[in-house]
Amino acid sequence: MSSMSFRIIPDHIMRRISRMNQFANVSGTDDSNTNSDIPHTGKHNDDGHYDPSPIDVAVVRIMLAKATKLPVDIIDGIFELAQYWVHTVTAADYSDSPLSVSTHSSQNRFLVRSLPIGFTSEHGGDLDLKGQPAPAKHLHDEIPVKTLARMADYPLPKLQGPVRKIVFKFTSHDQGWSGENGGLYENSWTWFEAGLERLESSVVGAAQDPPPTALNHEALRPIHPTIGEVEPEQQEQAETEEKEDANQPEIKEKEEADVEKPQLEYKFSLLHDPKWTVSRNKRAHRDWQDHTITWACWDDVKPDSDAGKALEENGRGRETGDGEFVRNMKLGDVVTLWAKARFPGWINTIKAASIDVYWPARSARLQSTMSRQIQSKDGIPITLPEGLTETQLSSFKPFNLQTWMSTLSRSLALQSDAAHPFGADPYVLRSVTVQAFDLFGGARVGFVKLTAVVSNGAGESLPAAALLRGPSVAMLVMLIPDDDAPAGSDDERYVLFTVQPRVPAASLGFVELPAGMVDDAGNFKGVAAQEMQEELGITIAEEDLTCLSDLAAEGEETQAESLPAAMFPSAGGCDEHITIYSCERRIPRNELQSWSGRLTGLRDHGEKITLKIVPMKDAWRVGARDAKTLGALALWEGLRREGKV
Repeated sequence: MSSMSFRIIPDHIMRRISRMNQFANVSGTDDSNTNSDIPHTGKHNDDGHYDPSPIDVAVVRIMLAKATKLPVDIIDGIFELAQYWVHTVTAADYSDSPLSVSTHSSQNRFLVRSLPIGFTSEHGGDLDLKGQPAPAKHLHDEIPVKTLARMADYPLPKLQGPVRKIVFKFTSHDQGWSGENGGLYENSWTWFEAGLERLESSVVGAAQDPPPTALNHEALRPIHPTIGEVEPEQQEQAETEEKEDANQPEIKEKEEADVEKPQLEYKFSLLHDPKWTVSRNKRAHRDWQDHTITWACWDDVKPDSDAGKALEENGRGRETGDGEFVRNMKLGDVVTLWAKARFPGWINTIKAASIDVYWPARSARLQSTMSRQIQSKDGIPITLPEGLTETQLSSFKPFNLQTWMSTLSRSLALQSDAAHPFGADPYVLRSVTVQAFDLFGGARVGFVKLTAVVSNGAGESLPAAALLRGPSVAMLVMLIPDDDAPAGSDDERYVLFTVQPRVPAASLGFVELPAGMVDDAGNFKGVAAQEMQEELGITIAEEDLTCLSDLAAEGEETQAESLPAAMFPSAGGCDEHITIYSCERRIPRNELQSWSGRLTGLRDHGEKITLKIVPMKDAWRVGARDAKTLGALALWEGLRREGKV
């Protein structure tokens, strides 16, 4: 925001605070007109709820910050949860003379438009909020965000997608009879659609100094419904219809009679548009129907889901429940509402219509509400939550999202074989939504929680919620007494365990095989490896390792799905896969006995991790809760029977 705006906003804020202080200690004062001399004051709506202005929000934020010492982000979060948002409403009342939309008049009737997002008035201009549609002209230059911020003398929202919800209200009915059959809304050919307009920069011009800048109807440009050139053969007919319907709002812009300039007009679809249909009227109902339809940024109803089908059955557009329209709204956007009727005999009668828009006066950094979309290298849409960048996701190593997606894509590609169980109606990865993430060390992504849409042509889906954390390794460390027994006599073995807190397992002393990673040099690394080196002087190098997972995979048939040779402890919800290694060390018997007596798993005060040595014959029982232990023992026993270890 420019310094010009900063000069004005604090003045309004200080006047409001001063006004509050003036009346704070006056008992019994009628405050109905307390703020009448202060610009941009909020007001009580018809429900008695107070709708704050942007200045109100700024004042309350300052007061809370001073009173509670809370960070501004926390205060914004409180505002978000309390829905302490700026609310604008545009309402048209046709009670005295209800509108009729039909094939005998205009089949597409503009009703109302909202104020531009972020603005609370027309600033002395005239946007014709309840009159005409936008001029049928193409949008050439949008107004830059910085310019929009200078056009108001109050703070505008700073989020890229600031709108929280849009509420459409209208009272209407159809002709009261129909020869059609079906459900309550099925085959209803009177309905309402949303539209979108934006401001043309060249018409608005430079921001006024001082603000505000007037907002006028001539600057509006339609985004939806779309516009196109008038068909030559329809030109004469269109002009005739205009003359016969002179009292109806014009849908077409009257261009100057210039043969070099193509005439433009609105282009309307014949049928319901599933992306823009707010609601249909109940079919064959003459009684007035009150409709209240809310589109919210947190909506997440997929069009092909059962919930999407339910939207359509209840009169809404199937594609209006995913929240995309609201989330994609930008500063300065204008929402419109249109009434529709199609086919002879169908009449849409309207008594009232309104649009309510809610948006926060300042950005609240809530990862659950704001998101943006990128595409994978294969064109799969990936929705990222606020705070997670594409660069962070692409560097998500060694548990990279693209690795998971490419492996899944290879598995799905196998369905092209007619012999595949799903070959007749293959499943397809359609989208991925990252819901949450954790950062390690402040910047490195460590965990990602996501959902994916994997469905076939029949609309059947596969469960696809997953926690991505990537691969790790487990180490079966076997200690063998090195006494006078021959080298081949190694039945007496001991297994090394770690004992440490594992909060996800609700344990402060979880017994498990040492886990960690194998670095680029092939050495076992991690906290457990460090503890083994410090306590026992054991460092495990590449030449000491035997990969039990790889040895087990040698005997299987070709792994068409290209899954790694590793154990998946929770394949139904997590991509984690653990490669299991073994390592044998011969230790002098007296030293091994000393270790066994000292390393019992009991920790000193404050010690987070310790070691425990257990006879191998008891290892399955001691490590029964640890999937790594059970997997490693099963692999080692099986490979030993085959003479591979």
